[in-house]
Amino acid sequence: MPGAGKSTIANYLRKNSFYVLSMGDTIKEKALEQNLELNDENLGNLMLRLREEKNDNGIVAKLMLEKIMELKDIEKIVVDGIRSYEEFLVFKKVEFAKLLAIRASSSKRYEHIKARNRLDTPENFERFGNRDKREISVAFVRQLR
Repeated sequence: MPGAGKSTIANYLRKNSFYVLSMGDTIKEKALEQNLELNDENLGNLMLRLREEKNDNGIVAKLMLEKIMELKDIEKIVVDGIRSYEEFLVFKKVEFAKLLAIRASSSKRYEHIKARNRLDTPENFERFGNRDKREISVAFVRQLR
C-alpha cells in the first residue's frame, strides 16, 4: 500500500548494489505521454484504465519488463511498487523472483505520504482513503489478509 515503506526498502537495497525500478514511474511516463497532470487521481485512473483496456491486471509489469530486458548485465534488480499478484506472476515467469510485502497502518502510511509531499499526495485523509480503496481493488492486500 502507498506509504508503507516500499521505497525506503528499495533505497536501502540501491545502496547495497541493487538496481531499482519503480512501477509508479512507468505509470508516470504513460501519463506524460498522454499529457496528463501528474496527480493522484490521474495516475490512479490511468493505472486502472490500462488494466481495463488491455483486460490484463499484469499490464504495468509487462511494460516494466520491457525496461528490465534492456538491463541484461544487471544481476540484482528490485521492482518497487508491485500492486497485484498478476504483476508478480509476470516477473516470476521470466526469472527467479521473490516478493517482499511491506505493511504499515493507514495512519502511519498517511504520515509518510504527507511528509514526502509529491505531486500525487492526496489532499486530505478522505482522499487518502479513496486512494486506498482504489489500491485495494487491484492489490496484494486481498492476498495478505
